[in-house]
Amino acid sequence: MSREFSGTGQYLGRTASVPVTGYPYTLAGWIYGDANDGKGLIGLKVDNNDFVALYATQVTGSTNAIRFGHFSGTWNEFTSTDTWNENTWSHVAVIVTNATSRRIVVNGDWASSVTDTDSSSPGTFAEVYLAIDNPANGQTFAGRLDYWGVWASALSQANVEALAGPFSGDAQSGNGAHPLAVGTAVAFWELAGTASPEPDDAGDYDLTLTGSPTQGASRPSIDSLAGNTDRNPAAGAIVAVGGAPLINPQFAAPITDTSAGGWTPSTGGSLFGVIDEVVRDDGDYMQSATNPSSDTTTLKLATISDPGTDAGFEVESACGATGSTGTVVISIRQGNSPGSEIAAWTHSNLPVGSYARFRDGVSSAQAANITDFADLYIRFVAS
Repeated sequence: MSREFSGTGQYLGRTASVPVTGYPYTLAGWIYGDANDGKGLIGLKVDNNDFVALYATQVTGSTNAIRFGHFSGTWNEFTSTDTWNENTWSHVAVIVTNATSRRIVVNGDWASSVTDTDSSSPGTFAEVYLAIDNPANGQTFAGRLDYWGVWASALSQANVEALAGPFSGDAQSGNGAHPLAVGTAVAFWELAGTASPEPDDAGDYDLTLTGSPTQGASRPSIDSLAGNTDRNPAAGAIVAVGGAPLINPQFAAPITDTSAGGWTPSTGGSLFGVIDEVVRDDGDYMQSATNPSSDTTTLKLATISDPGTDAGFEVESACGATGSTGTVVISIRQGNSPGSEIAAWTHSNLPVGSYARFRDGVSSAQAANITDFADLYIRFVAS
């Protein structure tokens, strides 16, 4: 599925903590637009009079091009020579290597991509938007958007070609790579059409909806990630334990409360039931006793298949505090009673009233000690 925008008052945005924090960066995703001019695809805003934006635009007659520009009192912009067809899925990428080095690639056609070194673009921003350039400027997109990502790197030719997949003329003729399998995306919005807010599956940059964009059809052909594509954890903790390569991970969320300690769920009768979601939900969580002193809970993880590798394991969690800051030690264990510790991580100075998100890696040496993937546990110790 995709998000469909009317072109009038419908867009997604974030006004604090944005994924672009400096050079280089890459913005890339899929568009399915109509013939209207001036469609803002993605915008990065410094303030109302200083922003950069990527547009699907009608340049002359019926020639549809991609335009990238920086506005700061006046426009400094450049336009692709490759075109996009109306009512057809097209892949678009803009690569900003530094303030004066930029490239637009349409449908993965690197050979025909256009570069620009004539004007300067900022590298840090206060707000990010999809389907509009900047609410103060109001150039909105009419059509569908799907699978948009941000990378804190200048993606290579091979990266961009992989994202777009093979094209025959202006039509995609094979699957494009999943954005989470190409480079290291710092933000990825699947744009499946129903979530509110729009979740960021790579980091912590959820987007707020303005208007009521609907669910659109006709997603382009994309390699799947074999299971849950939301790799950003829910409140409390959601655990991802998977083997390399990333393109085919496995996920193991908690399935049983083994020992609760002083921990309680925010709703319902089980701890695992509030942290086992596959689509992130910060509305429910588990919590330790008040003023904890080594308050310990252990939960059984779902069984996964032996991936045949000792690399590529991660544990993802989201933790916070109430009243005053605290510390949590998270560990993965082989067996219970007491079992053996595979790996452990200490997270101190937890934020009060919000979540800090963690992605902790299990080393190859640590993962080599896992002998039974049906006998894994996660333990939380709060202090």
